[in-house]
Amino acid sequence: MTNEERTTKPDIASPPARSFVIRIWTFLRHSSFALRHSAALDLLFLSLLAAFVLLLFLGQNYHWASREIRHAEIMREMTEDGDFLIPHLMGQIYVDKPPVLHALGAAFMRVGGRANIFFARLPAALAGIMAVLSLYGLGRLLGSRNEALLGSLTLLAMPGFVIMGRVARPDMILVTLILLSCLGLGWAMRNEIKGPSRAGLLILAGLTSGLAVITKGPYGVMFPLFFLALAPLRQRELKRPRWGMLLFGLSLSVIIGAWVLAVYLRDGGKYLHDVLHQPDLTTNDIARKGFFWYAAPLLVHTLPVSLFLPLTVGKWRREGFSPSLGIATVILLVLCFFPKKRNHYLLPLYPFLALGIAEGIWYYGQRREQWLRWAKVAISLAIIGGPVYFGLILPWHRPAGDPELSFLTAVTNRAAPASLFVCDAGMDEELAWVRRKYQGIETVTNVDHAAKALQAAAKGTDVVARKLFFTALTNAPYRLPLEPIFEQSLGHKGPWYLLRYGD
Repeated sequence: MTNEERTTKPDIASPPARSFVIRIWTFLRHSSFALRHSAALDLLFLSLLAAFVLLLFLGQNYHWASREIRHAEIMREMTEDGDFLIPHLMGQIYVDKPPVLHALGAAFMRVGGRANIFFARLPAALAGIMAVLSLYGLGRLLGSRNEALLGSLTLLAMPGFVIMGRVARPDMILVTLILLSCLGLGWAMRNEIKGPSRAGLLILAGLTSGLAVITKGPYGVMFPLFFLALAPLRQRELKRPRWGMLLFGLSLSVIIGAWVLAVYLRDGGKYLHDVLHQPDLTTNDIARKGFFWYAAPLLVHTLPVSLFLPLTVGKWRREGFSPSLGIATVILLVLCFFPKKRNHYLLPLYPFLALGIAEGIWYYGQRREQWLRWAKVAISLAIIGGPVYFGLILPWHRPAGDPELSFLTAVTNRAAPASLFVCDAGMDEELAWVRRKYQGIETVTNVDHAAKALQAAAKGTDVVARKLFFTALTNAPYRLPLEPIFEQSLGHKGPWYLLRYGD
């Protein structure tokens, strides 16, 4: 009996107060109607559940994630200047990331008629929903329907995935494009897929991989190639395409080449040169993180499902190589190899890890149903935990909203109507977002820069600065006349001030 055919008996002794997720899971596995339309119902259920987890309370202003206001401000400026090809921040060309995320967010803002944090986060949230559905497709390709469905639910139970699906950053778009590329490659490797269908899948895989490269670098092609190399090791019915990979490479080159040509024609290649030659953030790192630095964040950000990881390892030892877990392991090793490490870099690993954990849970759940029951409870609680946190816990913990938002809102309200701002670089993008305009803000990067800007400024200019700047500017050698108007502590950023430059 195959895994697809094997089912377990309904648990008639379970209490009537089962969670909603468990009830739907039981229906999808045992209903005759569901068995006849399994893929469609699974995708519908996963779409609704992922939308519930990622879209509910998406516009909350109780917490701003690192850098997301920067991306939101770029989107807002893009809606103003209409330039969807070359992004700008504070009126200057922004070369750190190509505008895939920003163009999508700006389009939503234009359609919605206003710039707000909901529209800024919407591209990542929609990409997260698509990632869940793409993982289901990969699960059906590599295993059974039950493992695919459980893998997608496991992904939604990972806090690290849910958090990144609710912030205005390009990482989730990268992951979704990688999964779509893997899905196209995987289905193109099936024996029954031939001719134009195989060619179309390889072209789709190349286009999405190329777009992933534009979004955030070479991982967009590297990780799909890992899938191409490792997936057939266990699935003998998958055959790697040979000459067909030319279609993959050609379509990848076309999408990258189209973007390169478009931006080159705009300014003769200056923007493209700056993007390709921007300094790496690693050059600013004082202490390099160790090779295994990712181990702890990986386990913590995937709780509680990472507690079932030993089941996956046990299945690997008993049954042989697991492609999904193998791909996750290779991605982790690649990430560990590079000296620059950030927690959110783990995001491309989560889908493959979720599928591998689901395989282990299902394998041992058929031998001892208690494992499956525990997994259902853990996954259900984790999935519900996301909306509960963003909709209930955050408003209770921060009734005044994000500290930076509340501070800058007070700054905007207390400033003179036509005031010019000299703003510390640590808060200029956020101030522009709150004011909904960057004009009239002069960014300063250090105390000397701030002193020169104020000495050239008119009396009555407002200053937004941290305590270090305030202390230094009012003492020797500067002794600038600065009157404190408003002060607020911003947690780890310390006290910040609204100051007025006067006589």
